[in-house]
Amino acid sequence: MSPQPLTSAEARSEWVYLLELVWASRVFRWTSGRSIEVASDDGALQFRAGLDVDLTDGSDLLSIDSEQRSVSFPELWMPDDVDVAKLVEAGHDLAGARGELSLWAPGRTYEERIPVLAGRAVAPTYGGRDEPVALTLEDRLYDDRSLLIEPTARVTPTTWPGADPAMMGRAYPLVFGKPGIYEEADGTAGTTTGSPALLVDVAAKRFLVAGHHTNATTVRIINTTKGEARDETIELALDGLGREVTIIDGSGTGLSVVEGDEYWVRWDDGEALVGEDDARPIRQAGDLLRYILRRSTLRVDLGAMASAVRYLNRYRLDGYVDDPEVTAWDWCADNLLPLVPMAIVGGPRGLRPILYRYDARELDAIDAIEAGPQALRASPVGYSVEEPVQRVAVSYAPRGGEGDMLREVVLSGDPDELGADSHRALRASALRYGELRTLRVESDIVYDSATAQLIATTLASVHALPRREVVYELDPARYATLEAGAVVTLTDAELHLVDQVAVVQSIGWGATTMSVTLLLAPRPV
Repeated sequence: MSPQPLTSAEARSEWVYLLELVWASRVFRWTSGRSIEVASDDGALQFRAGLDVDLTDGSDLLSIDSEQRSVSFPELWMPDDVDVAKLVEAGHDLAGARGELSLWAPGRTYEERIPVLAGRAVAPTYGGRDEPVALTLEDRLYDDRSLLIEPTARVTPTTWPGADPAMMGRAYPLVFGKPGIYEEADGTAGTTTGSPALLVDVAAKRFLVAGHHTNATTVRIINTTKGEARDETIELALDGLGREVTIIDGSGTGLSVVEGDEYWVRWDDGEALVGEDDARPIRQAGDLLRYILRRSTLRVDLGAMASAVRYLNRYRLDGYVDDPEVTAWDWCADNLLPLVPMAIVGGPRGLRPILYRYDARELDAIDAIEAGPQALRASPVGYSVEEPVQRVAVSYAPRGGEGDMLREVVLSGDPDELGADSHRALRASALRYGELRTLRVESDIVYDSATAQLIATTLASVHALPRREVVYELDPARYATLEAGAVVTLTDAELHLVDQVAVVQSIGWGATTMSVTLLLAPRPV
């Protein structure tokens, strides 16, 4: 059972931080309050006083940078019987220590503590027996140790002894959606090469088109070297290691099958990727993100992920992965996250998504913050340093093997720009700042025109006007259940704000205090 967050009553009590450090075959324990004894299944655990903690939980909601979470401890006093320098010289590397920071409230057991951060010691320092240890605990949540495509999913003499020599070493593609199908500007259907086809059996004219089950029945195979194309039926087969893959047999349609030629497939009939549990097609962004992260070694908060899936499923994605060296996290960070208004940050139960609800309304608010004794403003209102944009261009529908984009959506603050759609926020930005700065995005995994339009509209809404931020010190007893990403309303007579919609960007916890950074919705256009 997952640990439950602090209740309002617990937040009003003397809750504390607990730090445990495993080093030199011992466990050292400190607390942010007075020395305490915590009941556990293994007996009472003693925690020494003297822990100083200053931790912020949250992220830049509009950033895709995967910063490691960390918290520094400038003074950790070891027990009197511990000589750190002597132990280090005996071979106990202090930089090899590992620790966990957690929250605990009276009445809870040790097992009911709330994990906050766990990781290894970074940049530790120490001195003599009468000097404290200092270190930073870093939670390396983003260190994915597995490859998205398994190392054995390759064309080799073992897996496919009769393959085209040019295919040797190629990774089996992971294909999702219907790459190769898009919509022309006039609404008619457009087609192009979608994902690679690997000639794995020259004699039998068999091509591997996906390293997994698919939901498709036929595909269009294209010999781009000779300019030929044929419709082929999907089949399942086993490679030399017993891995089930998707292939097509090109022996009966007259397609030229020649070693060294380049082949691609277009997914005309059915989605390529299906779920491993329910065989349901996986094409929408939320489903795909969850599927990819499950293939990683990362600790993921699947409960929190589920809450974001429905929102992200407005985006339909089509494409493939065939980079043999990419990890699940790196692929998501480079390809999927730049398209959606979301950050993925560390939490008590692993990586969790934080949606930036740029389109949030007052009805979406889960709580109300009103300036007063329980909510004291702790900063002036500041503006983001990012330069506003007045034009957004999203290029999509890539031609497989060539890299050029066949379609583009342009939103502009210039009403006279030919071929561009107008957007209110971009227009307001152009009028205010007298510029036409462009934000340009290219995506290899978008073929759907409605998705491209949604991406462009989102980027325009988020980046057209500067964002405002303000910090409030809140009463933990009243606001302990707030989380980063929550939508709230803010009322502050001093700032002339009444039920102003805001998003919680980050939460800072001191020993007995709670502060929130609020991202205010842009002022009406």
